[in-house]
Amino acid sequence: MRDRQQARRWWSRIDWGRAGTIFTIIAGIGSLLFTGIATYYGAAVSKEQLDQSREDADRKEREQAVRVATWMDQDGDGAQHLHLMNRSPDPIAGAVWDIKVDLGTSSFGNRVLIREALSGLGPCSEMVLNWTALEYQEKWGGKYRKVPKTYAMQMAVAFTDRNGTVWERYGGRLTEITDFPHVGPLDRQPNEKVRIGRIVGKPSLKQAASCGYEDAPGAGGTQ
Repeated sequence: MRDRQQARRWWSRIDWGRAGTIFTIIAGIGSLLFTGIATYYGAAVSKEQLDQSREDADRKEREQAVRVATWMDQDGDGAQHLHLMNRSPDPIAGAVWDIKVDLGTSSFGNRVLIREALSGLGPCSEMVLNWTALEYQEKWGGKYRKVPKTYAMQMAVAFTDRNGTVWERYGGRLTEITDFPHVGPLDRQPNEKVRIGRIVGKPSLKQAASCGYEDAPGAGGTQ
């Protein structure tokens, strides 16, 4: 009997109104915590989706440009060839092909800059230039000489894609050009003296070995 009375007195001493308030507060804190976690993960998912959308848009914007490349190779007879390829099913326009060659001398002006302006390059096509077609002037207004065979050279190409965006491919990097007039990576640097070069004849054209946006982008041996 005494135990029951003590239990009743313990039960009756509880302020159930206050206890209900405390319970409500705890439940509210739990709800806020749950809402905060859900909001955090929702924001993380939204950011991931936004980043993915941006990546997809950037990939779509570069879709054609990544298929334009330049490189140099050598055949079995030791002849060197320079290549400019457009592996996309759309033409590129206003291409400027820059070639800078180190003559291998220590004299001032030991580099030759050759700049070939092209109206464009058709879809799925490759332009091939024989090294023997490269010439340079020994001095301004002087005679032209053949550029000696060497691997000490650089190439860059600027072009306009099907959307009117101007790009530059140099050293394996593809960069959108937004500064006009544009100073390319092979332009004469301050205090640098370069000899003027030219291409004799016309480069040959052939169909690209592979073409289409369904292929993996890029071309091997880019420079």
